[in-house]
Amino acid sequence: MNAARPAVSQPQVAIVHDYFTQRGGAERVVERMAALFGRSRVYAAVADQAALSPSFTPNAIATTPLQWLRTAGVPLQALAPVLPWAFGRIDLGSADVVISSSSAFAHHVRPPAATVHVCYCHTPPRFLWEPADY
Repeated sequence: MNAARPAVSQPQVAIVHDYFTQRGGAERVVERMAALFGRSRVYAAVADQAALSPSFTPNAIATTPLQWLRTAGVPLQALAPVLPWAFGRIDLGSADVVISSSSAFAHHVRPPAATVHVCYCHTPPRFLWEPADY
């Protein structure tokens, strides 16, 4: 006799990415993460609509208050000093698992207590070891 297994609810996943200002490898990784965790919410400091994958609808990514500065033309490099603060203020709601996709600041997100936080670190911040390029 096979006993019925109790239904297991899927955890609520939040994916936090540094920023969507280009469509590079890190952004493609986030796109795949979002596809794997279909009910997930994606967060970023800022998102340029032209840099988003067609799989992301215009409202698919929740951004921080810094978005209006980016929209006004402030370069991303100028926002760097306040990005840790912005990520620390993101409200992740009732996420059970947070995956931060980071090569710069997304790992500064502050999940609720008892929430699992996994950081997918793509590479150390390039602006620290190649400052002439930035």
